[in-house]
Amino acid sequence: MYDFEKRYGSIIKALLKAPKEEKGLFTLREGPYSLIEALQKKTPITCRTNCKVHSVAGNTLHTSQGIVEGDHIVLAAPLHEVKRLYPHPFWKKIPTHTMHNVHMGFLEKVLPYDGYGYLTHAQENTPILGGTFDSRMYPRNSGTSGEKISFFIGENPGSALEDQELFSLAENALTSHVKITKKPVAKALIRGDDAGVIYGPNHEEIVDKIIKNAPSNLTFLGNYIDGVSVDSSVKRAKLEAFKTL
Repeated sequence: MYDFEKRYGSIIKALLKAPKEEKGLFTLREGPYSLIEALQKKTPITCRTNCKVHSVAGNTLHTSQGIVEGDHIVLAAPLHEVKRLYPHPFWKKIPTHTMHNVHMGFLEKVLPYDGYGYLTHAQENTPILGGTFDSRMYPRNSGTSGEKISFFIGENPGSALEDQELFSLAENALTSHVKITKKPVAKALIRGDDAGVIYGPNHEEIVDKIIKNAPSNLTFLGNYIDGVSVDSSVKRAKLEAFKTL
């Protein structure tokens, strides 16, 4: 990040203008939150963390930390949050699916494989969609001796898995998929109800109508617009950034 700032004048300009040195996955070595920390230190932007937005009215945000006034609002949030903050009847035309995350932590090295994770085949007929070996992706965040593994669990429409059921599914995947028999010392669940978007044939038209009918001071960003790929999200963010700035 220091090199980005030195070469391009700011971190934000670097993210917008820096050419890709090679194609493939891009990630921050110390995790996504390191970007927020860098922006707090290096820019005049006021970052409000752990702050829930209750509602949006004009240029005003009503939040858990009080009222925030602005000139322009960029709504960069998951679709279920966008639906809550900007209600529109057309949102119902975009089908979604559910995906939960179960995270498991270990005090020692337990992974028998190299790599960053895996995906399960549809023929396996399991709600476990795959897993990531977070300690391999972000080694600086996991210490020198520990290990962290995350599992992604899908859920059929109409079903409602309880928290303990989700933990049990992840624990079974730990032994059957990753071949780890040790018990984790810590577990955490992030529920992803209404988390993923199903891109139907009229998806682009529906989203375009919602955006065009929105107030001029409101910009939408998210993978529910153009697709889940990083390139699509970056392209949309660049377009809206240059339009707004």
